[in-house]
Amino acid sequence: MLDPKFVSVKTQVPGRLRGLADINEEARAAFGNALEDSVLERTPLSKVETSMLFTYMHRRFGLGNIAGDDYKDLGSGWLISTPRDDLFLLVNPSFSGPHFSFTPYVLDKDRSLDLHDSVRGELLESMMDAYERTLLDLLRPVCQRDHDFNVLGEIDEEDNCTPEWAGEGEDDDREDLPRYHPTCGTPMPDGLFGGKDWQRLLGILRLQGDGDIPNGLRNMIAQAEEAAMHSVRNADRELFPIIAAGMRLADYEWAEKVLPSLGLDDSEQARVNEFIQIGYGNGLMNTPSAWALTLTEEQVRTSIRLVAGLGVSTFQMEKAMKNIVRAQLFTREWERFGVLCGGEFELDHIPDDMFPTETTVEGFRRNVAAAGLVTIAEWAEELASTENGRAALWTVVAQLWNRKKSIEEEEKEAPSP
Repeated sequence: MLDPKFVSVKTQVPGRLRGLADINEEARAAFGNALEDSVLERTPLSKVETSMLFTYMHRRFGLGNIAGDDYKDLGSGWLISTPRDDLFLLVNPSFSGPHFSFTPYVLDKDRSLDLHDSVRGELLESMMDAYERTLLDLLRPVCQRDHDFNVLGEIDEEDNCTPEWAGEGEDDDREDLPRYHPTCGTPMPDGLFGGKDWQRLLGILRLQGDGDIPNGLRNMIAQAEEAAMHSVRNADRELFPIIAAGMRLADYEWAEKVLPSLGLDDSEQARVNEFIQIGYGNGLMNTPSAWALTLTEEQVRTSIRLVAGLGVSTFQMEKAMKNIVRAQLFTREWERFGVLCGGEFELDHIPDDMFPTETTVEGFRRNVAAAGLVTIAEWAEELASTENGRAALWTVVAQLWNRKKSIEEEEKEAPSP
């Protein structure tokens, strides 16, 4: 009964289901009187708390997949597999108690009355054992950050230890532990679920997928993607490198399957790579190309809208646009600084900090003002008045700091006269 290889998973309704406990008088007697469950009672889950059961099921199995009553139930339930392919367990946490939270169901493959006569004796006993094994499978821990917990709560060595058959794999590699469900951490927008629109959407997806909703969703996304790519291919070719970079920043593997249709040449590929680099850090690690310095906010905004039409994240594109603005401003202000100082600047005005920080910039502003370098001091104050200006000023000061440190290192290494 305690086969360690069995791990329950969430499953779809395979057909008509009938409650095991009420399938005939023998089953009813085996389970006990109404509102009794002899199988549940002989497991630790007879004392499960509703809140912990709901938390565990959501963490391990994700959103429930069986519709419930919005008044009687906390939410939708979870239909999970058992060691038998003709038995399933519905878990629907209820404050009415554990007996209301677990319901084993038998698959009625032929929609006949045969189950009434056949689920008896050894078959009934086997199904009850499979039900118990599935209940015990909920003692397998899942993790939340550094905490392992099961349906009874956080794992400890005394009151709620992990059963040996549900423990970790060899070398504590945790291979035997179920991972938390991929939907955990995924936001669910208000208004998406429930109501007539939700039911209509499910109907459309079911039709699109020939009865398979996930397949219908993939088909609908493929149609939307093709429509969005049509818009991309008809956009100004100057935007292609920005769009391609945005697609790669969002999902590299997917982008590599889609991008060949744009037919980018080597120079455009170089621009794609540069835009991706600009999307990381502060965008000022390398000297921007002439192309990057001439990009406009409208060009990037238009590209972002086109990429967003593909249903992927544009967060890195937004960040790249911000970095491009800063890179362009720094380039202009570095040239302007060179003009203001006449090509010469006393590096002693740069503070001797271990590395350039905001404190270094403040020291620079004080030093040039104290030295009577009026035009440079006014220029620094002008930049310090805006967020992008402060970023550009920091980068200018960092460049001067690097130059100062390089000179100091060269002087140290120079042979003494």
